[in-house]
Amino acid sequence: MDLDKREVFDNFKYISYAAFKSLGKLPKPNSTEDMEYLREHAKPGAAHEPENAARSPYVVFFSYEWRGKTSVPYGERDDSKGSQYKGMIDAIQLLLVSPPELTDTTNLSEDRIFMWLDVASIDQINQEPGAQDRGVSALPLVIALCNTMISLVDDTYFARAWCAVEVLVMQSLLSYGHHRHLEHQRLAGTVQGRLVPSDRLAEVRDVAVNDMKYLLTKPEDRASIRFLARQSELLARDVLRKVT
Repeated sequence: MDLDKREVFDNFKYISYAAFKSLGKLPKPNSTEDMEYLREHAKPGAAHEPENAARSPYVVFFSYEWRGKTSVPYGERDDSKGSQYKGMIDAIQLLLVSPPELTDTTNLSEDRIFMWLDVASIDQINQEPGAQDRGVSALPLVIALCNTMISLVDDTYFARAWCAVEVLVMQSLLSYGHHRHLEHQRLAGTVQGRLVPSDRLAEVRDVAVNDMKYLLTKPEDRASIRFLARQSELLARDVLRKVT
């Protein structure tokens, strides 16, 4: 394993569902209190490994649109009603009662569920040259280290470039047969919804080239979107080589 990948594994941190529920909101990068909570509860993956493999952590990657103010430093993940946080809680509760064919595991319980959060694992405030690039380049491996991606889908989710490229990466990984991608589709006027398997590869394949279709808060992020789209193409080609 090269040093860059080793660093991703070493820094792959996730937070337990119980700790996430206790926090009661999506953490804000500019909140000292929130960041201290994450430092206490977001641990490297190895720290969560149980002696019994049947009780291994089930890690969920949430893909969602930032709903808060983009004018504040580092952005805000949620709106004033906590809609995205509540959607995540509802999605996990639905996951817990889902059949094994949807989750690809058995005996799923709250104590097995952990969550990868960008704000907990990527230094959002680090202005060191190259820091953000390293975070972006690691995203495909981070997604691969999770069991399941849950997309919080609403009317604008697939119009956001970052959401679409995360979907593209996971949809490319599905061909390996080791992951699940689910959509939390909200019922009108509520944060509650339903979980359904996602099949969107054809829909988001143009995220690297269709600048008019996919929106970005920061236009300078377009280069990162194109880079990740190229990485997903390499993942898909690797699968094709193995099955042909």
